[in-house]
Amino acid sequence: GSAMTTFTGQNIGAQKMDLVIKGSKQGTLIAVAVSASITAVLLVFGHYLMNVFT
Repeated sequence: GSAMTTFTGQNIGAQKMDLVIKGSKQGTLIAVAVSASITAVLLVFGHYLMNVFT
């Protein structure tokens, strides 16, 4: 989030829209991959994780 905001702002200021588009695509891909990984872990081990906190 914050890193992408800084990256985007710097590249827009430098008028490097090609880097903004490329970085946005890569940032979105990384965010989706991390979210999918966390979701998979929670779906598989969610019950066990709940036992830790209850």
